Amino acid sequence: MTEVQKTEMWLKTIFNINKEIDFEREQARVSLLRAEELEKQKEEIFKLISTIENPTYKAVLHKRYVQGKKWEEISQELHYEYPHVHRLHKKAVEEICKIRKGRK
Repeated sequence: MTEVQKTEMWLKTIFNINKEIDFEREQARVSLLRAEELEKQKEEIFKLISTIENPTYKAVLHKRYVQGKKWEEISQELHYEYPHVHRLHKKAVEEICKIRKGRK
């Protein structure tokens, strides 16, 4: 194969490069749309948590779902026994459920 032929083959790769670029741009667009959708869901959850009147319930949910803390950490930070934190969490989730039902 001559240098001219090699160069021509190399130049033809632009077609595949353009296809790959288009594919990557579409993937990025879809990823961005998905990220925006997830961001909206996250904001909705944050707003729901903020509407809870009981400060302890709110703290449990905030620490768990917003801050991503482990149950042990929440228990220590709130100065409650581990099982009690789970009971509080259950009640807080029930409260969120009531709020969500009221919005529908």
